[in-house]
Amino acid sequence: MPPKNPKIKFNPQLKKKPVIKLEPRFDNDTVIFSFQWFDSINRWCPEDREHTHDFWEIAEKLKSFEQRQWRHIAANQNRDHSIPFSRLIPEAQRIATEKRIDDFDQIWSFHLTGTQRIWGIKRDNDNHFMVIWWDPHHQLCPSLRN
Repeated sequence: MPPKNPKIKFNPQLKKKPVIKLEPRFDNDTVIFSFQWFDSINRWCPEDREHTHDFWEIAEKLKSFEQRQWRHIAANQNRDHSIPFSRLIPEAQRIATEKRIDDFDQIWSFHLTGTQRIWGIKRDNDNHFMVIWWDPHHQLCPSLRN
């Protein structure tokens, strides 16, 4: 049996060139705080559960963060910074695994006043900071400087 020959020849024309689509970057956007993922159990200071911190002072600090761009926040690693989950205390790592927030590469710490910190996730697809924990005594990740 003779080999089959196509009746119509087809030579595709490569008019289009492949383009790599870059994911949008939100480094120039300002921070938007979200408390949707907030862990209100507050395991880090049960004795402080009834203690109220100065709401107005904290609110003003968060308000000032919302006026900053992510690229400026990331540039000042001495105050506000990201760390890998592996640097958190074991209990925080366990809770992060349970809540499935350890799927993110890192967690952010925002310095409020003194030892007070808020911890959360900067979502990759937008400029939201998902607040996870309130850490008034800086216990979640003890400083390596001390």
